[in-house]
Amino acid sequence: MDEPSKTPPAVSTAARGDAVTIEVGPDRRKYLVHKDLLTHHSEYFRRALKEPWKESDRNGVTVLDDVEPGVFNHFVEWLYLRETEKAFETRGELDEGSSTLRNGRQDYGGLVIKLYIFADRFGISQLQNFANNFLAYHLISDGHPQWYETITHAFENIPSTRKLLRILVDVHCACWTDDHDALEDERALREMLPRDFLLRISLRYKEMLDGTASKELDAWAYYEFGSEEEKATWKKYLKTQEEDDEDNNQEEGKKISSVKA
Repeated sequence: MDEPSKTPPAVSTAARGDAVTIEVGPDRRKYLVHKDLLTHHSEYFRRALKEPWKESDRNGVTVLDDVEPGVFNHFVEWLYLRETEKAFETRGELDEGSSTLRNGRQDYGGLVIKLYIFADRFGISQLQNFANNFLAYHLISDGHPQWYETITHAFENIPSTRKLLRILVDVHCACWTDDHDALEDERALREMLPRDFLLRISLRYKEMLDGTASKELDAWAYYEFGSEEEKATWKKYLKTQEEDDEDNNQEEGKKISSVKA
């Protein structure tokens, strides 16, 4: 099979080519996606669009009825913008059709994990690595373990050797307190946690107690890169985050000063 060019096609170039009709979710929401972009980024689509496709109907429409429209929305955003962080923004029109909403608000980690699972299934390694790194950075920076429902979904759908599962375990062990289980529905989900997750938690706590593992986590130990270009893109993202944090801190400082004055 021909390998794709390392450089993705310009959107304007892809727009002059064929478009693929993809219907997503149980309601078969319709998307028109340019073939050149799909086949460049996705090993799955690259292979599938060269031969009769088992997931196409008789009209040549690709049907992905087990994919959430909310997840596919974010994938399409990433596919066209090529600004990966924008694919992870939570906006009403993007989150529509997503099951990762909690009390009307997006469970950010749950969305990122679903994008990771989607990217893994369809062979979109660049998006998969960014999702992994994004989750590692933000969970460690925020010091907040994932919700149990999201943890269960991850362990049921992600291969056991992946770093993303280790991120969920290590952040839980380093940051969990009783306050994280304050909600009644969260406490009820404890009994449903996967056996593999609980076993890893036990082993990680033992390592922390005997000093072979630290409670202080280094996000770089969890990052994944498929190329030097991906690493450079990630460093650019981190620099942007640092600049945003600095701007936010300055704004907070102004607010405090004005209150004291």
